[in-house]
Amino acid sequence: MNQYPPIPPLDARQVKELVCQVRVLRHDYPGLSDDELAAEWAEGQQWKLREGRPTPFAAWLAMDGWERGFKRALEFAARLDDRSAKQKALRQKAKDWKLDREPATPRQRRLIDKLVKERAITPPAEPDSLSKLAARRLIQQGLGGPR
Repeated sequence: MNQYPPIPPLDARQVKELVCQVRVLRHDYPGLSDDELAAEWAEGQQWKLREGRPTPFAAWLAMDGWERGFKRALEFAARLDDRSAKQKALRQKAKDWKLDREPATPRQRRLIDKLVKERAITPPAEPDSLSKLAARRLIQQGLGGPR
């Protein structure tokens, strides 16, 4: 999956740079369609050329069919973003699993006791068997943070 798609006449280094730029564009402009992203990217490259700054894509932009190559880079960037999101979710799931098996720290217990008294949150059913994850969620609930 780490193999970047071949986009003739770009070499592998240029394809990697293109995919990186596409990922940044997708992040910066989340509501734009594929065609709008292509137009935005092309405008950015044209601006660089007008400013006299070098771009590795100047010859490629002058050719017909660069849009097809950009579309391939866009699809690959979307797959990379999806894979990154799945990996992030799996890392968070593993972290939560680990925290769920560890007992709450004394500091968490003191904070929960304080929140029960001050903010009137519902106390845990069995405070002695409270895990770090459950304690963190209770604290977030008591402080009004994300659940």
